[in-house]
Amino acid sequence: MKYIIQVIFIAFLFPNFITAQHFEAGVAGGFSSYFGDISPSVKRTSIGKLHISGGGFLRYNHNSMFAVKLGLNYAQVSANDVDAKNPGRQRRNLHFKSSIFETSITGEFNILGFEPRYK
Repeated sequence: MKYIIQVIFIAFLFPNFITAQHFEAGVAGGFSSYFGDISPSVKRTSIGKLHISGGGFLRYNHNSMFAVKLGLNYAQVSANDVDAKNPGRQRRNLHFKSSIFETSITGEFNILGFEPRYK
């Protein structure tokens, strides 16, 4: 594990030493929420409960025109009628919590070509 952290640190510290880059990796983070029949409010601005979401990807650049990307994302959504202000919805007493996993394999075509060394 210590070796992997050192390699990642050196790769970020000295990106110009990495030539002929065929592989890319990235991470994403954010928030997820539910808006629907069990939302605490009927207003469109209600965001309900926020949950942390995230993901990552690996991309292989076959050449300057074609690439293949593998992605993995995770999010969670939940809602509870107890949080509603409407007494009828509170009596209904519906609730749920769901985890969402998404995987994808995407083929990419770069119309203008991909040259990471030239901005």
